Amino acid sequence: MLRVEQQGEIKSGSVGDGVIGIERAGAEEGGALFFTGNGDSALGTVILTAAGGATTSGADRAALRDQLQNPTRVNDVARTPALPGGLSGTLGPWGLVATPGAVYAVDINRFLAPTPLRPGPSWPTVVDFGLSVTTAGLGGTSPRDVVIGARDSVIFARPDTGSWPQLPSSSVPLVISNGTNWPTGEFRVLAAGNLHAAGTPDLDEVVAAIPEKNTVLIVYDLAACFQDVTKPCGSVLRLEPPSGALTFGSAILIGDVDGDGKLELLVGAPGAGKVYAFRIDAADFTPSQKALAPAFVLEVPGSRGFGSALALGKFTGGETLLAVGAPSSEVAGLADVGKIYLFAPAGLKANQTLTPEGITLVSAQASTLLGRRLATVPFRAKGVAHDLLAASGRDAVYVFFASLVAGHQDVRAR
Repeated sequence: MLRVEQQGEIKSGSVGDGVIGIERAGAEEGGALFFTGNGDSALGTVILTAAGGATTSGADRAALRDQLQNPTRVNDVARTPALPGGLSGTLGPWGLVATPGAVYAVDINRFLAPTPLRPGPSWPTVVDFGLSVTTAGLGGTSPRDVVIGARDSVIFARPDTGSWPQLPSSSVPLVISNGTNWPTGEFRVLAAGNLHAAGTPDLDEVVAAIPEKNTVLIVYDLAACFQDVTKPCGSVLRLEPPSGALTFGSAILIGDVDGDGKLELLVGAPGAGKVYAFRIDAADFTPSQKALAPAFVLEVPGSRGFGSALALGKFTGGETLLAVGAPSSEVAGLADVGKIYLFAPAGLKANQTLTPEGITLVSAQASTLLGRRLATVPFRAKGVAHDLLAASGRDAVYVFFASLVAGHQDVRAR
């Protein structure tokens, strides 16, 4: 286990507010972790070597002033698309960084940030641009598209792939703010993936959430919406939250969590202590609000904040596991220590509870808030690909190489 503590201007209480795992450039072994810290613009990087070493670096507010034009905070970070020229060679790997008013591609080794994406004069009015960011494959000529959350709207922009990592697009993006059953509020949680059972394989759906309003939207058939960005996009399905699903949409994950070869949509509702899993077919996509019955519901009696964060990966080197964060859980009589639960595909039963006592952390400490953010870190060692689990606490980010289940060997020793 690696513990990444606060450094530079990344202050206690905010380390790992945003955290993502990124593959190393080209055929390099190891992995990379990119995270944000305090409320202004502190960023940090951990380069993980195949032998188990780690090199940390950080860029404080002063160092980033020229690159990110002195933002008031970093709202969100996301993995970059696999576009040409950025993930190999002398530059990169890259992470996407959303700040108030701009989204940047940032070289996580050098903290180089080329020209950002900002709302242009020809755009529809956008308020609070840059609340969240992710990438999606929406068809067309671009292999990946950048999706940005704002107040009352979600923006879909296609970077000029020939000039990557510069993000500005020469065309007007698709700004959705008035679709069917469209809500008002801050879209702070985004995810994308191919949920439909039929259709173009690379045509993703985008899920956008306003957790404080228990609101989750699925935007589908975006290729049709891109045909005329001046018209309202009617391809919006609004999920009706299950009864009692408070803070529905605080965490969203799209992945095959039960091993059936199809993707599920997982929605965390930590206010209710539950994670809801939906199986969605193409027939479910209608411009309406639907009360879709969850395929299954995960909850752990006694946990607190369960569903605050979600991650999926081969964390033990074998089957794919689902990790769920419960950062407000009590451990050894101490409040808000936090737990991480792992679920196996077979029966989706918890097969291991991770606590500061159960693995290599020294001891349980109150207010650690372990599991408030989770990330999957691609990791390659001796030619074998693994996934590492990264988890944010209150004042540190933890990277677990091994010992997630009894008898599992350290992936660095293989």
